[in-house]
Amino acid sequence: MRHLLFTDLDGTLLDHDDYSWADATPAIERLTALGVPIIMVTSKTRAEVEALQREMGLEEPFVVENGGGVFFPVRYADLTIPESTMASPYRLVTLGVPYSQVRRFVEDRRERFAIEGFGDMGAERIAAVTGLNLTQARLAEQRDFTEPFLLEEADQLAALCEEASGEGLTVTSGGRFHHPIGVLQNKGRAVDVVTEIFRDHWGEDVGTIALGDSPNDLSMLERVDYPIVIPRVNGPALEVTKPGVQLAPNPGCRGWNAAVLELLQTLYS
Repeated sequence: MRHLLFTDLDGTLLDHDDYSWADATPAIERLTALGVPIIMVTSKTRAEVEALQREMGLEEPFVVENGGGVFFPVRYADLTIPESTMASPYRLVTLGVPYSQVRRFVEDRRERFAIEGFGDMGAERIAAVTGLNLTQARLAEQRDFTEPFLLEEADQLAALCEEASGEGLTVTSGGRFHHPIGVLQNKGRAVDVVTEIFRDHWGEDVGTIALGDSPNDLSMLERVDYPIVIPRVNGPALEVTKPGVQLAPNPGCRGWNAAVLELLQTLYS
């Protein structure tokens, strides 16, 4: 059976503090040798993922902004991708709502809920609160579907979620930020879309692997055959009730590497 690997980035493939993926190199090389696509499923933007893929030497489909859009690069031009449009040089499947809609939601509640969104911060402030360098922060500003925000009072989140629901949105939470997104938009739906496209193209069933560490990864982890939870640097590991879930031995890319190599040994021995 052929496989697809879906992975969150921050706190999962990328270390929490310095965003390093270096310790995952052996598993990445093994996946590449086996022909297993490494599909990034992240809250990051298209520009951020493009920069990371260039750095890693990858050219694979990727999912941005918590399932807002799925980008298929030109080397997958032979795939049949229903309901896609051109977003040169990609085919894009849009699952989310426009950035203008979620930005307006944040602006309208900014003072009442003490929200600070990326659109309020500017690149220097984004760099300060995320640990990104200035170049990376500018890439994080280039948004299409979501508006990450900080919430000063955590106990206001429930009320904010209720207001989001009234406007056809929901609020998901990642490692550092909250994100208003479309109600039909999540990582799990994106995983379903990608899996079905590859299943039709390959003409056979597809085994699916996913790794994540945050609540916004739950829908993804619950959809796949082999869910792997990456422990957090601070706080308890994400709880996933799906049978067969595995817990990686370490946070970040070290745990990612160890868990993936162990699974590949089982699947391809």
